[in-house]
Amino acid sequence: KTIQVQPFSGLYNSQQIRELWIGCSSAIWKINPNSPDRIPFCDCSTDAVRENYEPEWMINMTDKKIKELQAIVMLKCNKWRMRG
Repeated sequence: KTIQVQPFSGLYNSQQIRELWIGCSSAIWKINPNSPDRIPFCDCSTDAVRENYEPEWMINMTDKKIKELQAIVMLKCNKWRMRG
C-alpha cells in the first residue's frame, strides 16, 4: 500500500482548517444544498489552500489573490466540480 504525502505548509491550526472547510461548504450549500460532491470538493479545496498558502494569506486578501486561489482550486479540484 502506497502512502501519499501531502505538501502542506503545516502552519494551519485545527480551527483555521475547519474555518476554511466550513466556508467552502457553506458557499456550495447556498448554491446547491443537495450536492453529493460538497464534502470531497471542500476537502480538496482546503488541501489546495494548505498546499499553496501560509495562514497569513487570509489577512490581506486582494482581488488578485482571490482569483489566483480560485484558479488553483479549479485546476486541482475540477473533477469534483464537474460531477456536481
